[in-house]
Amino acid sequence: MLGLTRIGLNIVSGKPFDVGMLFCGGKWLLKGLATYLLFMIMFVVGLILLIVPGIIVLLRFGMYQSAIVDRDMGIIGSLQYSWKLTKGNGLNLFVILLLSLLVFFAGCIAMLVGLLFAFPMMWLMWIVAYRWMQYGGRAVMDDPATRRPLLAALPD
Repeated sequence: MLGLTRIGLNIVSGKPFDVGMLFCGGKWLLKGLATYLLFMIMFVVGLILLIVPGIIVLLRFGMYQSAIVDRDMGIIGSLQYSWKLTKGNGLNLFVILLLSLLVFFAGCIAMLVGLLFAFPMMWLMWIVAYRWMQYGGRAVMDDPATRRPLLAALPD
């Protein structure tokens, strides 16, 4: 998933990508796994506490993986960055969550073959949301000179 996240970030930023990037997540593997375990513990505890806290944990801390890959952050740093990044975007992220569920169920209704289209669409929605929260409208604007996304010119 870490390599897939790198590919998604490159796609959204207009940077080159290749299939070999799927296997480039090794340097983030241990902190990604540790952060995932911590995130899942917080999420499950939140669900046990009447579901709403679990949804809040999911929405506020859910961008940790992108932060690890994009910013090379550690366990706590990626969770803190996700918390700061999603501040004030709770309703927007909740709408994206509902749209993701709608796309998922539509894929299931299409005799599960639709999931071949649903999963990439849901994955890309969250990557675009991450970039949008970082850079605002610049995340989807093209450079008129090159017709490439403006983010391709930003440093890593």
